[in-house]
Amino acid sequence: MGCQSSKQGSVSSAENHTKVEAFAATEQGGTSVVPEVQDTPGAVPAWMDTPTSPSHKTKPQKLQPSSIGGKNHLVLNFDVNRTIVMLDTVTNKSMEDIVNSVLADTAWGDTSADGTTWTLRCREPSVKTPKKGLVKYMKFLDTRLPGPENKKERDRLATSFTDNGQPGELLAKHFQLLRSTLLLPEEIKGTAAAKECGLHGDSAFIIPAFFKLLLQLKKDRRSFSLVFRSFGKELEEVAHELNMFCEGRHPAYPEACFDGTDGQPDMRLSFLAPENFGAYYRVDEGTALVLGTLEPPAALQNWDGVQPVEELLAPEESFGELSAVQDTMPRFDNLKSFLQQVRCSACYLKML
Repeated sequence: MGCQSSKQGSVSSAENHTKVEAFAATEQGGTSVVPEVQDTPGAVPAWMDTPTSPSHKTKPQKLQPSSIGGKNHLVLNFDVNRTIVMLDTVTNKSMEDIVNSVLADTAWGDTSADGTTWTLRCREPSVKTPKKGLVKYMKFLDTRLPGPENKKERDRLATSFTDNGQPGELLAKHFQLLRSTLLLPEEIKGTAAAKECGLHGDSAFIIPAFFKLLLQLKKDRRSFSLVFRSFGKELEEVAHELNMFCEGRHPAYPEACFDGTDGQPDMRLSFLAPENFGAYYRVDEGTALVLGTLEPPAALQNWDGVQPVEELLAPEESFGELSAVQDTMPRFDNLKSFLQQVRCSACYLKML
């Protein structure tokens, strides 16, 4: 039935005859009403898919380098927070907070004539507008409580969206479902292998759907790169769990092989090569990707072309003089070209 109407970054790449060597250049107030709503067809977002148990994993095919190709190389850009990791250390949001916020941004309803109340009209979350005239709850909050001075109140309402008495309480079953997909299987929880991956609690860190995507891309023989970006501090943890996955040491995906031992590209990420990670430096003249540092530099010696960087911060200063890939907005052609050339390296892009 239809609805009722009314950051740091990093890149890793897979390509023929190349190797991943480093982790870097791989990007209101008002009240709300909960009325009777009708069921609408829909599905839980695929990126919240349930972890695959070891016994049901797709064994990666042992492909020959010559078999990869014939399709465009993919450069996949991932924000970290609220995309592949359901945490946000910048805003200190928990997994439960993020799941509520995700639902608030995929729940559809209508607003009162005076714009002070929002009414839920669809039982199923959706990333697309299910019916003309409906508005997402998050959009309602942005309109009702605009500006930075209201951000705390917007966050409070979004992170409690499905709680009892809140406008999204009828979507509480979806909150529980999404939360359950992020729980580690009982046979993995608390094991030494889980702890070695950095999984010390009962929840996944990187969402299972991300690893499933990599397995599917390899099965489909696709050449691809991964670009991670974040304002937060999670990139080192992302790199650690990704490397465990690539080496077949992740307890949920023991048959994964992305470390190059099968003759295919090595997708592991590290901080060993300065050309493979960096931070954004922005001035009026444009943007530069400063390679080999995780902190934004104080200044560039010269804005013309690729120049060394001053005032590096430890431990990156051990690399000596670093360079920057200069670019201008809005097309970022130089950065795009750089990322395409990096191929199987990784780029750590800290967004300022």
